[in-house]
Amino acid sequence: MGFLWAFLSAVFYTLSAIFMKKGMNLTKNDNGIITTLVINIIVLGMIWFFVYLSGHKTAAPTIPGVLLFTLAGVLTAFLGRSMFFIGIRSIGSSRAAGIKNSSPVFTIFFAVVVLNESITGLPWLGIAFIFMGLIYQGFIFFTQENTRANKIGYIITLGSALGFGIGQAVRKQAIIFYDNPFAGAFIGAVVGFVSAFIIAYWKKRNITEILKTNVNIRNKFYILGGLSTSFALLSFFIAVQKINVAYVGAILAIEPILTVLLSRIFLKQDESITLHLIGCAALIFVGAGIISLTG
Repeated sequence: MGFLWAFLSAVFYTLSAIFMKKGMNLTKNDNGIITTLVINIIVLGMIWFFVYLSGHKTAAPTIPGVLLFTLAGVLTAFLGRSMFFIGIRSIGSSRAAGIKNSSPVFTIFFAVVVLNESITGLPWLGIAFIFMGLIYQGFIFFTQENTRANKIGYIITLGSALGFGIGQAVRKQAIIFYDNPFAGAFIGAVVGFVSAFIIAYWKKRNITEILKTNVNIRNKFYILGGLSTSFALLSFFIAVQKINVAYVGAILAIEPILTVLLSRIFLKQDESITLHLIGCAALIFVGAGIISLTG
């Protein structure tokens, strides 16, 4: 059952990317970050509350753990997700998901340089595969007659992978100090929302109007994207309770492949699926799988 939950997590993450792309077609000036974070807070908060009511024993909070979860939330729920959504709007969900899935590379580099962890053997082969995919994809993007916005979108999406990668490494440290993944996920969502709120206030954007616009209009896709992200996190936590996290990570690495396939079905008019794109996604998939299984 653990493998099934891991597969469901990858499916939900993929659906989230596709829903966000469709939602962006309806709301041109909003990438949906506020809406999805509000939904995450509600759903993950309810999950944490029900876990508490169930009598399930969880670790007591610690200041270092909460601070590290806060930092992880800024890196993933705010910076990583914001840049990922910008990438989806600029270069499409399938390309953005393929680039974002290179985040294990940055996790490993951060772990080696900052956390002094030792990496030997096959994980370096996985890193090589992912870099081959990224370099190949970058070469295709920058040699095509793309607009400047698309090229910037590629760079921003790579920044998203950097945020998610380092954020996951920080989250690993947070779990050591505060072993409660449900609390960590909720804290991350809250921190992401507060960060987005501050940026929106700085830009003089009305948060209430943003939420009203996405609810009243008919932009059900942002709501579905937020729900999908929440269920992806829930499925992930259930999976790691049942099987080794390395296996979960390997299964989640199929996200860009699923995105390519499902984008072809749901985004026929928005996504151009080429052999080059499939090849890049496959290289990144193989590399992330090697890292997950041997790291």
